[in-house]
Amino acid sequence: MKQIETDVGKRLTTPQQIALRALKQAIDEHGQEAPDSNRVPANVRVTTKDRWREYAYQLGISLSDKDRAKQQAFKRATEDLLEAKRIGTWGEFFWVITE
Repeated sequence: MKQIETDVGKRLTTPQQIALRALKQAIDEHGQEAPDSNRVPANVRVTTKDRWREYAYQLGISLSDKDRAKQQAFKRATEDLLEAKRIGTWGEFFWVITE
């Protein structure tokens, strides 16, 4: 898969890039203030996984038309972005980690 260098020195695959872009767009267009919690950074905007997934599918996270392929691509990208500490989650909410 095509990879590019990110601003934090980590390489992201194309599906990871699409998932991250989808999360940013979902938050920009439909995000909400995070609920009060010591698990979510202050003043961060969040979105739900369902909304994020819709955006990722619309942006083409998988080239396949099959639902299962899209689900797997989204799941892998989510896990990879969490592991790389590029996104955060608590409960049903997700956000982009900025440093």
